[in-house]
Amino acid sequence: MPKRSTLFFTSDHAARAAGDGGEGGAAKKLFIYTCRYSGKLALVTDVSLRDLPIRRADESSVLDLERHPETKSYLSSGGVKKIRRSATGKVEKQFRLHLGSLPVAYTSREG
Repeated sequence: MPKRSTLFFTSDHAARAAGDGGEGGAAKKLFIYTCRYSGKLALVTDVSLRDLPIRRADESSVLDLERHPETKSYLSSGGVKKIRRSATGKVEKQFRLHLGSLPVAYTSREG
């Protein structure tokens, strides 16, 4: 018979796990973003969206998930949109991300 155990986590445990419980490290601040219209949770990340670099093509914020692996997205796939950029004439494929039926973000990679 396999061994079983029950673990309970509280906010006190979260502070210790983040390095703030005597380990000598400082806890990272998390930024929580919710939808203004539905009130649903959209994104939790360790960086403010105001601090992200801006993309020149459409002035959108760029969140690099390799540099910020702690990011948790609560968005669902919203299909593919092809956009022709007037400045370059190139066609860009955007994989839309929705919160409910509202498009809130896109990614350049599928998945």
